[in-house]
Amino acid sequence: MNKAQQKRFNSLYQKHVSALIRQGKAATLIDLYSRAVRRISSFFDCPPDTLRLEQFEAYFESLVQTHSWSTVKVDRNVTLPKATLVAMRLYWATHRHPHLIFPHGRNPAAQRLATAPMDRGGLQKSFKAIVLDVGIHKKITIHTLRHCYGTLLTEAGVGLRTIQHEMGHECPKTTALYTQLSMRTEQDAHKRINGLMGQLRILWGQ
Repeated sequence: MNKAQQKRFNSLYQKHVSALIRQGKAATLIDLYSRAVRRISSFFDCPPDTLRLEQFEAYFESLVQTHSWSTVKVDRNVTLPKATLVAMRLYWATHRHPHLIFPHGRNPAAQRLATAPMDRGGLQKSFKAIVLDVGIHKKITIHTLRHCYGTLLTEAGVGLRTIQHEMGHECPKTTALYTQLSMRTEQDAHKRINGLMGQLRILWGQ
């Protein structure tokens, strides 16, 4: 970049970082986003606000070809269960923030005026309190819920390919682990195999 472009980049980069700080993003997330901005600007040797859609597509295509998929994070559409949507609407109704579903704050009044979303630390503390309140004594985290969801999807008969997409797994082997966590899956397999074979009619020769 020439001096004018570098000055433009520095200004945009600082605004980007400041905006993330005001949103209450964690330092690790700020570093991740900022690094992405630096990389793509370096790739094209120009400020990011001058890039066209075709250039972004070429950049991400290059990433896919030269990096492991584990380093290339892409947005994906996943199923939002109706029960989850209802729960989110009920929670939002407690604070009615104009922009955020999960705003930061200790009470509805503070949440209604929040300028940042709920932070990870506060979420973990709330989760630990709920775990103790319901009498669960095992050491679990919010991430544990992810594995529970994957296992329940398996038990519900959802296909592994669909579960792989919903969970965002790169490798199908990771998704297949959920079948090992579920005894019901093994029991259902026996029932399905016997049910399938039970429909056969064997005609013995005279």
